[in-house]
Amino acid sequence: MPVLTHLGKNDQKDTFGFNLVTSVPQLVYGLLQKKQVTLWDSPAKNINISFDALQSIEKNSNTQFTNANDLFLYEIWSSNRKRTKFEIIGFSFINKNEKGEPVSYGFVDMEEMATLLKDSIIASNANGGNNTSFYTALYSRNYHFNVVQFGANTFKDNLIKALQIKEKAFNKKKKIVGKTALPAQKLVVYEIVKSNRSEYFYKTINSFLNDNPEFFFNNGGTRIFNHLNHDFNFSVSNIEVTELWEKTGSTTQSSSLHVVLYFNAFALPPIPIQRFTDYRLKVDFQDLKTILATKSFDYLLKKINTQDIPPAQSGKYIRALENYFWTQITEYVKYD
Repeated sequence: MPVLTHLGKNDQKDTFGFNLVTSVPQLVYGLLQKKQVTLWDSPAKNINISFDALQSIEKNSNTQFTNANDLFLYEIWSSNRKRTKFEIIGFSFINKNEKGEPVSYGFVDMEEMATLLKDSIIASNANGGNNTSFYTALYSRNYHFNVVQFGANTFKDNLIKALQIKEKAFNKKKKIVGKTALPAQKLVVYEIVKSNRSEYFYKTINSFLNDNPEFFFNNGGTRIFNHLNHDFNFSVSNIEVTELWEKTGSTTQSSSLHVVLYFNAFALPPIPIQRFTDYRLKVDFQDLKTILATKSFDYLLKKINTQDIPPAQSGKYIRALENYFWTQITEYVKYD
């Protein structure tokens, strides 16, 4: 059954972790500019709208494609008592001008977009998961949508009927074929703060680099110092760690990916944890991976997924990650 669904920008909740109405137009606009996808006048695909023509529509209506308030999904549904199967076959982008009149930009076919959506990562706040592709986000159904048209039936004057059709197709008792699970892990970036609890960490790293200068130079140090000059004394000014965090029950576990060592205004490229392990680096008699997992030092969150964390709110986000629902991190921070 052909179905048209509508996503409103302001209807999407922070707890979803992403906003498709914000992110999809931004992605598509860049692809249109690079001529990687085709914009059509309608699902019938009678007229190809060039990027120049799209810009003319924006200029004449005083609107922006990337700031569209409404995203429409063209879908095919099949449903019975036990399961519902859905497939997204295209997108339409709608905005409103200063008079509140609708401005239609056109239609993009899913067949042309599918691979690009799978290869592109959607921006995700602290409530979402790490490394979520646009395709996964779309097929997660983890967003608010309304049924606008079901077959030949429209529901402009019968919103209750539209809600009933949606509930019948996607109620919790049914198996939803094609639905994807969102990643459960979060990407966390933090800075190890210089303090009494962290002093040993910095001293150990400095001693390690001075005892093993080849490690420094083999990991990008030649951009900072000349390896032919042996008169150097390495002193790390800042240590930044990137990890994957996962919550199982009430337990939060972390897995370190890489470390960035700063030397005032300069920084080495990210160094995988395994390289330190290969050199048998020990911090307080423990390997680097273990000491980072224990968090026996002071640290300041800098980023969760693609969301930057203000330094003043780092403690609140840490408490939220440790103690609250992972889809409601930002809500916890608001009221902590």
